[in-house]
Amino acid sequence: MREIKFRAWEKNLKQMIPVNSINFDARIINMESAWRFFDEVILMQYTGLKDKNGREIYEGDIVRVGRKKSIAEVIFDDGCFYTPVGISRYRLYGWDKEHIEVNGNIYDHPHLLEQGGIDMKTIIPRPKYDIGNPHGKVVERQ
Repeated sequence: MREIKFRAWEKNLKQMIPVNSINFDARIINMESAWRFFDEVILMQYTGLKDKNGREIYEGDIVRVGRKKSIAEVIFDDGCFYTPVGISRYRLYGWDKEHIEVNGNIYDHPHLLEQGGIDMKTIIPRPKYDIGNPHGKVVERQ
């Protein structure tokens, strides 16, 4: 069984923060010394995997994958973590650990996707799920 944990992009501070706990009823997360409401952050789930350097891989990370070292974003959709490469989608668990490396994330380093030939203006927005809604209401990605 994989470890369940999250990190969050704090929208106002524009920085990644660790998540210590989540209160779904109050719709808040606890970081080291403060609380944040769900609408102040973008939560990203840990995949349970580490890259070739031992770095944890989270949803929203930008990774180099495969022998060609293609650049892709780690996305969680339909119950699976995957990396879209070109017109294909590859399950993250299908990559050999030696062929995946975290280079940054989409919030701190969006330019890495562009360097990989991905035009951020044409990328199809991925749905984000409102984790406080038991019906899984889709909300717009920030």
